[in-house]
Amino acid sequence: MNKTVPEFISIDLKKSLKYLLCGQLNASDFVHMKRNIDMYVLIIVKRGILNITIEDRQFKVGQNEMILLPAFMWHQGYRDADTGGKVVYFWVHFFLNNDFLYDKPCGSDTRLNIFMKLTNAARANILCTQLMDVSRTTPVDNAYCSFLLDALVCELSFQAKNTLVSVNKTVNNAADWIRLHITEPISLDDTADALGYNKRYLARVFMENMGVSVNKYIESGKMELAKNILVYSDESIHSIAAAIGYEDAGYFMRVFKKNENMTCREYRSAYSKINMNKI
Repeated sequence: MNKTVPEFISIDLKKSLKYLLCGQLNASDFVHMKRNIDMYVLIIVKRGILNITIEDRQFKVGQNEMILLPAFMWHQGYRDADTGGKVVYFWVHFFLNNDFLYDKPCGSDTRLNIFMKLTNAARANILCTQLMDVSRTTPVDNAYCSFLLDALVCELSFQAKNTLVSVNKTVNNAADWIRLHITEPISLDDTADALGYNKRYLARVFMENMGVSVNKYIESGKMELAKNILVYSDESIHSIAAAIGYEDAGYFMRVFKKNENMTCREYRSAYSKINMNKI
């Protein structure tokens, strides 16, 4: 009999997590093996799509989305017409003791969703990269790795809470359109025109619901994408600028430095590229 897949896990971070191993998988033709193990696996997809089932429930985990594979539940990959098995994802294995609850809040209020789209992929990816960096040079049971895993779970929990906030349908539509066209040279005007909204109305409701302007939201999305490309590729700065919709590479570099307080090259050198699995 298949087990019921929970929607989230509530964790007491003071007792629950025990880090085991982490890494990154780069694959051009990947289907996850079928297995049932005694540890939890957290996966954050950086590029491509991971098709995977937990018990009898199917998931399509895309770029900047995460999935948690619970211990003692069957999981395996599958193929479909939409995906070709090309995927890059961060993974971390860890144990939980008995101080956690499925689908119920607990006193710690640290909630780790089984599946969700990240609201700030760059922040989560930085923690993933730091954890991989530290894991290469320290013993497995080093407290530093456990601390970084706790920080990553706290970040994902924080983002999970943000996804529960009610957002105006107009804003959702605008945010989805922006994400689909983030590599293009888009603006508030383009977004409003594409969706048939009044520009002033869109600007107002977007700010009220999201706390940032449409143009700032676009800029932040481009910066997240740029940071991923900087860390996980050898593309030139000019190529990256063009890939995310900036015709002027010099302007892109100024915007990047304004947002990150460091240059593109400084950011790339600060976060090393790690490939622990290649299939």
